[in-house]
Amino acid sequence: GIEAVLAVLESRGIVVLGADIQFYEIPVPPSLVGLSLDSSRIGAETGMIVLGVEGPDGLDVYPYRQKRFTPKMTLYALGSTSQRRAFNRQFG
Repeated sequence: GIEAVLAVLESRGIVVLGADIQFYEIPVPPSLVGLSLDSSRIGAETGMIVLGVEGPDGLDVYPYRQKRFTPKMTLYALGSTSQRRAFNRQFG
């Protein structure tokens, strides 16, 4: 679709995701506050891929694994709907 056209026009590769893979903006739940990306085990527990976090200091793309989550952060992640449900069950 349009993404393939834009990829050609911008001379970049085409990224194809599975039909059920979506991009999520997730406010950091209280259960994650104070934990790091590494210690939270988001990927291991849910399968979701955290692409970035945004907080008072701005957007951090591909965040450092030891970065600690704060209450006003937003996670940007890729995952399936079942992985998103797993995130909700695990972290609230």
